[in-house]
Amino acid sequence: MNYKQSAVLLLAGASFASLSSCSILENSLQGGQAFNIAAASTPEASPPPSAEDRPATRIMAIHVGGRMAEVELTLLNQPSLPFTTYFPAKDFKPQSIASQAGTGIRLVYSPQGKPRSNTYVDIVQPQQKATLDQLRDYVLDPQGLLAKNQWQLVDRTNIVSYPWVKEKLIYRQQTPNGTIEGAVYLGETEGQAFYLMTHYPEREISRFESLGTIALENLQFRDED
Repeated sequence: MNYKQSAVLLLAGASFASLSSCSILENSLQGGQAFNIAAASTPEASPPPSAEDRPATRIMAIHVGGRMAEVELTLLNQPSLPFTTYFPAKDFKPQSIASQAGTGIRLVYSPQGKPRSNTYVDIVQPQQKATLDQLRDYVLDPQGLLAKNQWQLVDRTNIVSYPWVKEKLIYRQQTPNGTIEGAVYLGETEGQAFYLMTHYPEREISRFESLGTIALENLQFRDED
């Protein structure tokens, strides 16, 4: 794969992590309008609901800060993405993100309603159709996503608990305010690649990873029954 061709295809000139034009959608999903949240429906016991028919909210029990807690999740149903998923709306504020490289959503960690700009989950779909290899090249290219943000690749693996993940690229960055950690999760469906990315200060790992990975765990492709 020619790294330059991949970088041109994906127009990697602008990194999602440094987007300044993101706008927090109004009313934080009140009324279920901002991200086309599906109207509440009652799923049948069998078969399970498709991605299009998933209920608008659900309750999930997770470990948070070393103890079990029930968290209310909101359906994220963005038509431009080939999947739907859930996220804890009480703890994350969604932003729409767009550049020449692609479009998507940033879920900004916002405990007590206070957004933390350096703690988030990105869900990104390239503007142009890209294969898994091309997207991987874009992330790892000497002028790609990791390099432009001065993130150092520390590990990579294709052994991941989420079945849709083709490869996990783990990165780290040393800053004056401490260590930043995160991972880029590469996925592909019907020849179209996409990625979900976590980004957070090392000190936030306990709580953020429990909440931030909910979107990864609950991803369901639209063509799945």
